[in-house]
Amino acid sequence: MIAGTKSISKAILAHHCFAKLVSRLLGTRGTLCHSFGIQNIVFSAHFGHKIDVAEFATQHDSEVSYDAMVFPGARCRMHGAPTSILLFTSGNAVVTGAKSEEEAVQSYHVMHQQVAPYFLEASEPHKNKGERYNTRV
Repeated sequence: MIAGTKSISKAILAHHCFAKLVSRLLGTRGTLCHSFGIQNIVFSAHFGHKIDVAEFATQHDSEVSYDAMVFPGARCRMHGAPTSILLFTSGNAVVTGAKSEEEAVQSYHVMHQQVAPYFLEASEPHKNKGERYNTRV
């Protein structure tokens, strides 16, 4: 299993590098990599607006689980989207479960259509952690 790559091509490259490393450790000329498959694509997104998540959850209670006292995000499993989505009032979302880039994009568009009526004021995405905490040089 390979986790944390930023693209499918980098995952394939990591797969080949790992196979090469294993063949060196085993002292063989090479190992055959018979199968490579994407199991789960996880990505973050920003809708460009803050979202009234409480009202969204109330109107879509069969598809959305939300309790702000337990967790600040709504857990969504929308009809027509093959993924699960964590939706936050800031307009940020984390999407998981896509098997391809096409499914990932489709899920974002389905969710955008569902969430658009609950948009509040425009917002900017949060900076990534490296910029926010100045951990990267």
